[in-house]
Amino acid sequence: MLLAGLFVAAAPASGDTLRWSVLNTPLGIGLTWQVAPGTDVKFVQVAPNGDIFAVDTQANPDVVYRSANDGITWTPSTAIGAVADAIVDLVVSPGYNTDTTVFVALAITGGATSQVYISTNAGVSVNVLGGVVPGRVTRMDEAPNYIAGTGEVMVGVVDATATAGDVTLGDVFIWGRNGALNWAATALAEDVTTVAYSPKYSIDPTRMAIGTTAAAGTRLHTLTANDATWDFTLGTIRVIDATIDDFFTAATGIVSSDIAFPSDFNAGLITKRTCYVATVANGVNDTFTVSPSALIVLPPRH
Repeated sequence: MLLAGLFVAAAPASGDTLRWSVLNTPLGIGLTWQVAPGTDVKFVQVAPNGDIFAVDTQANPDVVYRSANDGITWTPSTAIGAVADAIVDLVVSPGYNTDTTVFVALAITGGATSQVYISTNAGVSVNVLGGVVPGRVTRMDEAPNYIAGTGEVMVGVVDATATAGDVTLGDVFIWGRNGALNWAATALAEDVTTVAYSPKYSIDPTRMAIGTTAAAGTRLHTLTANDATWDFTLGTIRVIDATIDDFFTAATGIVSSDIAFPSDFNAGLITKRTCYVATVANGVNDTFTVSPSALIVLPPRH
């Protein structure tokens, strides 16, 4: 459900206590956080100016909501896609204060293709960005220096239509690379569950992706602004079922992942290359791992 007062102040835990702070929820008759009954919300994002965006996946089709008053009231956008399509990610432009731009990734019914929509008016209306993206988009990110149509947007995709044991895989597609206003494949040839730009991309032009194959397991890859191909030399994060490569049917395959960076991360500096990776596996008993040893240290550039 959508929540009013989404960011109500709470007493913070001090830096040395290593515990969660308690957030007091509203109590009493007539006091509630629920402002849109029947919604099922994902992909909450906060713009630099404080606007909040959230996707209602119970609507048919999915709808993007925006709040400009700290979550007290919400305004829906125009519905995006067809009834059976699914919004799979939403990101806000780093230059939102200037360009009021929001990106929405949509998996088309059946999973064989996706589309990315762009809104340049804070979600009021949207247009398709760059045409069809082959495969099912899992994650999306935009370069930290993106502003008003200049810069990159990157998506990771998986092959969502394969049968167990085939060799069809996903890829990473980049819009705006070298100024090209279309989705360019990068030949990663893995089912990709996370993509991310270095937080200091203007001085550390590194793109990152987490991809999986049956033969190689799950690996973290880098692609700098000047590289023609992905760097495959980083270590394996997690080994999966070696007999099945399909993202959706592998009994122990990776179904999602995430990557986080310290604020001073810089892949160009040996002492600043630590990042954190989490993976979630398929199957009845899903597993969650942070590997290896809670961090990955990138090797020296070569």
